[in-house]
Amino acid sequence: MFKKSVLPSGLRLITEPIAGFKGAYLGFLVGSGSRDDPPGMRGASHFIEHMLFKGTKTRSSRELSAEVENLGGSLEAYTTRESVSYSGVILGKYIATALDILTDMFTNSIFEPSQMELERKVILEEVDELFEVPSQVGAMLFLEKLYEKNPLGDEILGKRENVEAITRENLIKFVDSHYTADNLIVAAVGDVEHNFVLSFIQRNLCLPSTGKRTRREKPDFLNIGTVFYKPQKNQQVHIFLGAPLFAYNDKRRYAVALFNEIFGGGSTSILFQKIREEEGLAYSVYSYAEFFTDTGFFLAYAAVSPENTDRAISLILTELEAVSRKPFSADVVGIARQKIEGRLMLEMENPSFRMARLIENELMLGRRVPLSETLEMLGSTTAEDILGTAREFLSPEHLMMLVWGAKPAPINGFKLEEIA
Repeated sequence: MFKKSVLPSGLRLITEPIAGFKGAYLGFLVGSGSRDDPPGMRGASHFIEHMLFKGTKTRSSRELSAEVENLGGSLEAYTTRESVSYSGVILGKYIATALDILTDMFTNSIFEPSQMELERKVILEEVDELFEVPSQVGAMLFLEKLYEKNPLGDEILGKRENVEAITRENLIKFVDSHYTADNLIVAAVGDVEHNFVLSFIQRNLCLPSTGKRTRREKPDFLNIGTVFYKPQKNQQVHIFLGAPLFAYNDKRRYAVALFNEIFGGGSTSILFQKIREEEGLAYSVYSYAEFFTDTGFFLAYAAVSPENTDRAISLILTELEAVSRKPFSADVVGIARQKIEGRLMLEMENPSFRMARLIENELMLGRRVPLSETLEMLGSTTAEDILGTAREFLSPEHLMMLVWGAKPAPINGFKLEEIA
């Protein structure tokens, strides 16, 4: 049975035991991410994520990993634009070890200068690797232009000059203001017992209750109606077409989920069938949507040969216009709903997914969202709801495009702007 406790410090603990599971899946989520990095320190959240694995007052970097791995478990972490997640999986009978490691990382990490310089080199390699992949560079630039003058558009890793400039004092100051009890969610799923985890956290996870955090600014969308392009000597041209959406807590996200499934969500989607199967223009073609606490975006993507650039753009725009003219049929919506529901129910068999879903809903909504509620919301979303949302947010006047690798032909209703 799901349980939630809110400590006097503001720390939230959520647990969901699963009968018959042998593993304990733990998550420590900090409710600040790359959009919260101070100016001049882009990449700080990601740098801290690395440094929490580099040693504490009582354990070396190797010991932090070995204590869990020697019991068959593992630790991992990742940074997003609005959070940093640290997680571990271990047999339930060893849960105290994993909890001890994670709490040690949060309370006793030392940011040892020589370790920080070594890890800076590792992160710079990660940054360089990112910039070697044209599709990733294009996606990064698309968000940079969509969220121009807002940190949401900045690369999570930061750019090379940002990573090189970050100091130990910068990181410690950021930890002091963001790694606080009121900004932390702890989750445990699987072979777990709520009161045991609660007692352990109360005794061992001693963090400041609050910190001074800069208020997030909602982005203004300054580049709608623009096609940005960057000629490059690439074998492929990467096309990104998208639009801003609403926040995660908007119930219209269910209409977007269904629209995306139909339009570009898989091998039977409109985009895949038209661009790849009928025209043979692309190997990779898809769409997706992502939501944040105050905004979101929809993105369609295709990678094509340079000579096929204008044809692919025309087809994507034509198909997007077509689906905004009339509702999808009941059969099409029903199949999309069935696909999402089936995928979700299969994913719920995975404790890692269940934990991630619990944490995401706690972070975004402040509550648990039962699977039955999600299925009900999908079931009650009609073809007319989908059409209305598509018309409101995905009509031509709301779109922005980035073409990485070539200059496209002029497009009616858009202005062309080359990226320097």
